[in-house]
Amino acid sequence: MARVITAAGGSAADPPHKGHLAVLRKLFTSGLFDRIIWIISGDRQDKHFNVCTNDRIAMTELMIPRAMRTASSPDLVVLYDDIYQINTPTITLLEDILPKRFPNDDFFWYTGSDSVMPKEEFKGKCEIEAKWIAGRRLYRHFPFVVIERGRYPLAGVKLPSNITVLSGALPEIASSQIRKLIAESKKFEHLLPKAVADYIKRHGLYGYKEKTP
Repeated sequence: MARVITAAGGSAADPPHKGHLAVLRKLFTSGLFDRIIWIISGDRQDKHFNVCTNDRIAMTELMIPRAMRTASSPDLVVLYDDIYQINTPTITLLEDILPKRFPNDDFFWYTGSDSVMPKEEFKGKCEIEAKWIAGRRLYRHFPFVVIERGRYPLAGVKLPSNITVLSGALPEIASSQIRKLIAESKKFEHLLPKAVADYIKRHGLYGYKEKTP
Protein backbone atom coordinates (compact mmCIF):
# COMPACT_ATOMS: atom_id res chain seq x y z
CA MET A 1 0.00 0.00 0.00
CA ALA A 2 1.32 3.46 -0.95
CA ARG A 3 2.30 5.76 1.87
CA VAL A 4 0.10 8.78 2.54
CA ILE A 5 1.95 12.11 2.64
CA THR A 6 0.37 14.18 5.39
CA ALA A 7 0.76 17.74 6.64
CA ALA A 8 -0.27 18.10 10.29
CA GLY A 9 -0.28 21.18 12.49
CA GLY A 10 -1.89 22.85 15.46
CA SER A 11 -3.97 25.99 15.77
CA ALA A 12 -4.96 28.05 18.80
CA ALA A 13 -7.21 30.24 16.63
CA ASP A 14 -9.33 32.52 18.84
CA PRO A 15 -11.05 33.40 16.56
CA PRO A 16 -10.06 31.58 13.34
CA HIS A 17 -9.53 34.21 10.63
CA LYS A 18 -8.57 34.68 7.00
CA GLY A 19 -4.91 34.09 7.85
CA HIS A 20 -5.72 30.58 9.09
CA LEU A 21 -7.82 29.96 6.00
CA ALA A 22 -4.90 31.12 3.83
CA VAL A 23 -2.67 28.51 5.51
CA LEU A 24 -5.16 25.77 4.65
CA ARG A 25 -5.45 26.99 1.05
CA LYS A 26 -1.66 27.12 0.68
CA LEU A 27 -1.38 23.52 1.88
CA PHE A 28 -4.29 22.42 -0.33
CA THR A 29 -2.93 23.98 -3.50
CA SER A 30 0.72 22.97 -2.96
CA GLY A 31 0.17 19.57 -4.56
CA LEU A 32 2.48 18.02 -1.95
CA PHE A 33 0.02 16.30 0.35
CA ASP A 34 -2.56 13.53 0.33
CA ARG A 35 -3.94 14.51 3.72
CA ILE A 36 -4.04 17.66 5.86
CA ILE A 37 -4.65 17.41 9.60
CA TRP A 38 -5.79 20.57 11.43
CA ILE A 39 -5.42 20.09 15.20
CA ILE A 40 -7.30 22.48 17.49
CA SER A 41 -5.04 23.32 20.42
CA GLY A 42 -5.94 22.57 24.01
CA ASP A 43 -5.07 24.55 27.13
CA ARG A 44 -1.62 26.15 26.94
CA GLN A 45 0.48 28.01 29.49
CA ASP A 46 1.14 30.77 26.98
CA LYS A 47 -2.45 31.08 25.74
CA HIS A 48 -5.67 32.15 27.44
CA PHE A 49 -8.74 31.34 25.39
CA ASN A 50 -11.46 33.98 25.37
CA VAL A 51 -14.49 31.88 24.42
CA CYS A 52 -15.81 28.47 25.41
CA THR A 53 -14.85 25.21 23.76
CA ASN A 54 -18.12 24.89 21.84
CA ASP A 55 -17.64 28.33 20.30
CA ARG A 56 -14.08 27.49 19.21
CA ILE A 57 -15.35 24.30 17.56
CA ALA A 58 -18.24 26.08 15.84
CA MET A 59 -16.04 28.86 14.45
CA THR A 60 -13.47 26.37 13.17
CA GLU A 61 -16.21 24.45 11.35
CA LEU A 62 -17.51 27.70 9.85
CA MET A 63 -14.02 28.81 8.72
CA ILE A 64 -13.49 25.78 6.49
CA PRO A 65 -15.15 26.02 3.05
CA ARG A 66 -17.39 23.15 2.04
CA ALA A 67 -15.16 22.47 -0.98
CA MET A 68 -12.27 21.62 1.35
CA ARG A 69 -14.48 19.42 3.51
CA THR A 70 -15.67 17.36 0.57
CA ALA A 71 -12.43 17.24 -1.44
CA SER A 72 -11.16 13.72 -2.08
CA SER A 73 -7.60 14.95 -2.46
CA PRO A 74 -6.15 16.17 -0.29
CA ASP A 75 -8.28 14.75 2.50
CA LEU A 76 -8.92 17.23 5.34
CA VAL A 77 -9.14 15.94 8.92
CA VAL A 78 -9.94 18.25 11.85
CA LEU A 79 -8.93 16.80 15.23
CA TYR A 80 -10.62 18.09 18.37
CA ASP A 81 -8.97 15.68 20.84
CA ASP A 82 -6.75 18.34 22.41
CA ILE A 83 -9.43 20.98 22.81
CA TYR A 84 -10.78 19.17 25.88
CA GLN A 85 -7.41 18.78 27.62
CA ILE A 86 -3.91 20.19 28.11
CA ASN A 87 -2.24 20.80 24.77
CA THR A 88 -0.24 17.80 23.50
CA PRO A 89 3.41 18.62 22.60
CA THR A 90 4.28 18.40 18.91
CA ILE A 91 6.95 15.78 19.59
CA THR A 92 4.34 13.49 21.24
CA LEU A 93 1.95 13.92 18.35
CA LEU A 94 4.60 13.09 15.75
CA GLU A 95 6.26 10.20 17.57
CA ASP A 96 3.26 8.54 19.17
CA ILE A 97 -0.31 9.75 18.70
CA LEU A 98 -0.51 10.51 14.96
CA PRO A 99 1.42 7.38 13.80
CA LYS A 100 -0.93 5.19 15.83
CA ARG A 101 -4.02 6.89 14.45
CA PHE A 102 -2.76 7.09 10.85
CA PRO A 103 -0.29 4.19 10.55
CA ASN A 104 0.10 4.49 6.78
CA ASP A 105 1.04 8.19 6.84
CA ASP A 106 4.38 9.99 6.57
CA PHE A 107 4.10 13.28 8.44
CA PHE A 108 5.25 16.84 7.88
CA TRP A 109 4.52 19.38 10.62
CA TYR A 110 3.37 22.70 9.20
CA THR A 111 4.12 26.04 10.81
CA GLY A 112 4.70 29.69 9.92
CA SER A 113 8.08 31.11 8.96
CA ASP A 114 8.19 33.08 12.24
CA SER A 115 8.79 29.73 13.99
CA VAL A 116 12.06 29.08 12.13
CA MET A 117 13.52 32.60 12.04
CA PRO A 118 16.64 33.01 14.21
CA LYS A 119 15.93 35.66 16.86
CA GLU A 120 18.11 37.71 19.16
CA GLU A 121 15.83 36.95 22.12
CA PHE A 122 16.69 33.26 21.65
CA LYS A 123 20.43 33.95 21.15
CA GLY A 124 20.28 33.20 17.45
CA LYS A 125 18.07 30.14 17.75
CA CYS A 126 14.57 29.91 16.34
CA GLU A 127 11.39 29.52 18.36
CA ILE A 128 11.17 25.77 17.68
CA GLU A 129 14.67 25.15 19.08
CA ALA A 130 14.28 27.55 21.99
CA LYS A 131 10.73 27.01 23.21
CA TRP A 132 9.18 23.79 21.88
CA ILE A 133 9.52 20.58 23.88
CA ALA A 134 12.42 18.57 22.38
CA GLY A 135 12.71 21.50 19.99
CA ARG A 136 16.28 20.92 18.84
CA ARG A 137 15.54 17.31 17.90
CA LEU A 138 12.31 18.37 16.16
CA TYR A 139 13.98 21.16 14.21
CA ARG A 140 16.89 19.06 13.02
CA HIS A 141 15.34 15.67 12.36
CA PHE A 142 11.58 15.86 11.66
CA PRO A 143 10.06 16.91 8.32
CA PHE A 144 8.56 20.41 8.44
CA VAL A 145 6.68 22.42 5.86
CA VAL A 146 7.13 26.11 6.61
CA ILE A 147 4.66 28.62 5.20
CA GLU A 148 6.23 31.99 4.58
CA ARG A 149 4.70 35.02 6.27
CA GLY A 150 5.19 38.53 4.92
CA ARG A 151 6.92 39.84 8.05
CA TYR A 152 9.23 36.82 8.19
CA PRO A 153 10.78 36.28 4.72
CA LEU A 154 13.18 33.35 4.57
CA ALA A 155 15.47 34.58 1.80
CA GLY A 156 19.01 34.16 3.07
CA VAL A 157 18.00 32.13 6.12
CA LYS A 158 19.92 28.84 6.34
CA LEU A 159 17.48 26.04 7.16
CA PRO A 160 18.04 22.31 7.79
CA SER A 161 17.43 19.96 4.86
CA ASN A 162 14.36 18.48 6.59
CA ILE A 163 12.45 21.75 6.08
CA THR A 164 10.35 22.45 2.98
CA VAL A 165 9.30 26.07 2.37
CA LEU A 166 6.03 27.16 0.76
CA SER A 167 6.72 30.69 -0.42
CA GLY A 168 4.26 33.51 -0.94
CA ALA A 169 3.28 35.85 1.85
CA LEU A 170 0.26 35.11 4.01
CA PRO A 171 -2.01 37.94 5.21
CA GLU A 172 -0.70 39.49 8.42
CA ILE A 173 -3.66 38.97 10.76
CA ALA A 174 -3.65 38.14 14.46
CA SER A 175 -6.56 36.87 16.54
CA SER A 176 -5.56 39.36 19.26
CA GLN A 177 -5.90 42.18 16.73
CA ILE A 178 -9.45 41.04 15.90
CA ARG A 179 -10.44 40.74 19.56
CA LYS A 180 -9.15 44.27 20.20
CA LEU A 181 -11.13 45.70 17.27
CA ILE A 182 -14.31 44.00 18.49
CA ALA A 183 -13.82 45.23 22.07
CA GLU A 184 -13.36 48.78 20.75
CA SER A 185 -16.47 48.52 18.52
CA LYS A 186 -14.36 48.96 15.37
CA LYS A 187 -14.73 47.21 12.03
CA PHE A 188 -13.36 43.68 12.10
CA GLU A 189 -15.45 41.75 9.58
CA HIS A 190 -12.92 42.12 6.72
CA LEU A 191 -10.42 39.97 8.64
CA LEU A 192 -12.71 36.96 9.01
CA PRO A 193 -14.63 34.55 6.80
CA LYS A 194 -18.19 35.93 6.70
CA ALA A 195 -19.68 32.91 8.48
CA VAL A 196 -17.26 33.37 11.41
CA ALA A 197 -17.95 37.11 11.66
CA ASP A 198 -21.70 36.43 11.63
CA TYR A 199 -21.32 33.83 14.40
CA ILE A 200 -19.38 36.27 16.59
CA LYS A 201 -22.09 38.90 16.16
CA ARG A 202 -24.93 36.46 16.73
CA HIS A 203 -23.45 35.16 19.98
CA GLY A 204 -21.93 38.42 21.23
CA LEU A 205 -18.41 36.98 21.47
CA TYR A 206 -15.30 38.96 22.46
CA GLY A 207 -17.47 41.77 23.86
CA TYR A 208 -19.29 42.42 20.59
CA LYS A 209 -22.26 44.74 20.94
CA GLU A 210 -24.78 45.48 18.24
CA LYS A 211 -24.48 49.09 17.15
CA THR A 212 -27.60 51.15 17.69
CA PRO A 213 -28.75 53.39 14.82
